[in-house]
Amino acid sequence: MRLSIIFSAFFISLLVLYSFLFLVPAATEALMLDPSKFFSGEFWRLFTYQFVHNSPSHLVENIAALLLSVILAIELKAFFSDYSVTYFSAGILAILPIWLISPFLALGASTAIYGSFGMLSRSAKRFNINPYLLLAVLTLLTAASSTYTYYARGDIPFRITLQQLVSHLAGLFFGYYFGLLVMTFRERYAAKRLRCLRSLA
Repeated sequence: MRLSIIFSAFFISLLVLYSFLFLVPAATEALMLDPSKFFSGEFWRLFTYQFVHNSPSHLVENIAALLLSVILAIELKAFFSDYSVTYFSAGILAILPIWLISPFLALGASTAIYGSFGMLSRSAKRFNINPYLLLAVLTLLTAASSTYTYYARGDIPFRITLQQLVSHLAGLFFGYYFGLLVMTFRERYAAKRLRCLRSLA
């Protein structure tokens, strides 16, 4: 019950923040990851870009994906600390190498959301679900989604579609391996703390 409340509060907080910033005039332009602004010294945009969206459909899609991610986190009994740290770290770090190699205009929470799915695929191991198989399925679904959007819309340049796909996959794989790192650190810290408590008993 407590876990559900924490994750629900997380979702509602981001829902309000994303929606509020979408409605604020000029917020998108002020916060998105614009190469010209970033390289002129506005480095904080690497953090803020994930909170703004460029259209109602973009916002709704990401909110729906975030809701699904939160529901899965609750069902898988994921640790909120693992989830939240991976979520925001993926939003900042997963896109960075790709973006520095080929800078592009970036905005939206999708990389962070894909990072959370990557982390959750690792959590599924506790329920005897093969995390590598789940990661492979998510990779195929991500590629299929980008391919479908490209051909269905017909007005999105291939370069932009490819940038989006690579960013999403970067978030997914970053979330998987960074989530593993966070989980390992937490488990080792918990084990060390338990040993200390036992030695004091």
